[in-house]
Amino acid sequence: MESNLDLSFVIASTILRKKYNLQQKIFNFEKKIMLQRIQSLFLIGYVIAILGCCLIFPIDFDLDSKEIKGLVSNLPYLFILLGLISIFLFSKRKVQIILNNILLFSSIGHEILVLNEIYIQFETQQQFFILRFTLALGSWLMLIFANKYIKKDEALIRSLDRLR
Repeated sequence: MESNLDLSFVIASTILRKKYNLQQKIFNFEKKIMLQRIQSLFLIGYVIAILGCCLIFPIDFDLDSKEIKGLVSNLPYLFILLGLISIFLFSKRKVQIILNNILLFSSIGHEILVLNEIYIQFETQQQFFILRFTLALGSWLMLIFANKYIKKDEALIRSLDRLR
C-alpha cells in the first residue's frame, strides 16, 4: 500500500513540475530571499549589540546640562530604531547604505562622548566600560560588514542589468 502512495506522489509531483515549472519558481524565490539575508543578520547583530550597551551599561552620570543628558541617554534607542528601519529597507539598497553610514558615524560620535565622560567620572570602574566599548566596536563592525555586503549585492544587480 505504501509503495502505491509513493508512486502516486512521484507521478503527481513530476506532472506538477512539468506543467507549472514548480521547481524553477521555488528556486527563484529562494534566490531572492538569500540575496538580502546576510545583511539582515549583520543589521540584527548591530541592533542586539546596541541594545546590550543600553541595558547592560545604562548611562546615568550627570552632565552639565539636562538637555545633553537626555540626548545622550536617548540616542542609543534612536540608533536601535534606525537599525530596525534599515533592515526593512532591503529593496532600497542605496538608501540603506546611506542610513547605515549615518548610523555608523553618529554611533561612533556618541560612544566617544559617553566613554570620555565615563572615563573622567568613574576612573575606578574602567574595566566595565571597556566591555561597553567592545560591544560598541562590535556593533560598528556589524554595520561595516552589512554595508560591504549591500554594496556587493548592488554590484551584482548592476552586472545582471548590463547583461540584459
